[in-house]
Amino acid sequence: MFLSHIFMVATLLSHPSTMIQQVSLPNDTTIYQLAQQFATTSERIKQLNYMTQTPRYLKKYETLKLPADHILMKPPHQTLPNFLHNQHISYDTFQKFNPYNLQGDVQYIAISNKGMAHLSLPDLSQLLPNSTKYDTSPKTMPAEQIENTYTSGQCTYYVFEQRRQRHRPISNNWGDAKYWAIHAQEAGYTVSNRPRANAILVSQEGRYGHVAIVEACHKHTILISEMNWQGEGVISQRVISNIGDYQYIY
Repeated sequence: MFLSHIFMVATLLSHPSTMIQQVSLPNDTTIYQLAQQFATTSERIKQLNYMTQTPRYLKKYETLKLPADHILMKPPHQTLPNFLHNQHISYDTFQKFNPYNLQGDVQYIAISNKGMAHLSLPDLSQLLPNSTKYDTSPKTMPAEQIENTYTSGQCTYYVFEQRRQRHRPISNNWGDAKYWAIHAQEAGYTVSNRPRANAILVSQEGRYGHVAIVEACHKHTILISEMNWQGEGVISQRVISNIGDYQYIY
């Protein structure tokens, strides 16, 4: 169940960095569904609402406090400019974390990479009106015969080559890194918020986004390799601790 499928009445109680939302549930649901929808955990919801046990169901019209570290909910009666102003969120920040939903009366607003990843992704045709020219399906020819059409020296070029060498080929026409999760989803790949070795890490940061290869997963961190993080054509490695802030393509 995605956020766009649910309507809730929320009252924003404080600044986004420590914000708690008071939500009136319109339908019977579960604590696990709410945790997924608001990019949090069931334990956090229980803590905020002083629950000693995990409820089997949450009833319609029940009012709960939910964290808003990653996703904010704009009251239906409030305009987007007023909401952003009151919450001290710049429009550039809004655009950065909500690249797929910049039109109309947006109600669910991501304020982090993790929040953006938990929002429902649109159909590819909504993002790219002329997407019929994009071949997003896995290639049928042998991986070694697929030409790397990404720009040499860029992160996309490196990740394409790495996936080919690891016998996990991807399409050579997914465009900028920020669109890879959408293209991958359309092509039938698994897109998740949980890292896995050899998966593609997708970041929405920056104008074009960024992709990297997950080399190893540890308890609270992952090791990635990438190109063009330290300079064009430069291959480097990093340890990332905020692993839930990214999407991963298997």
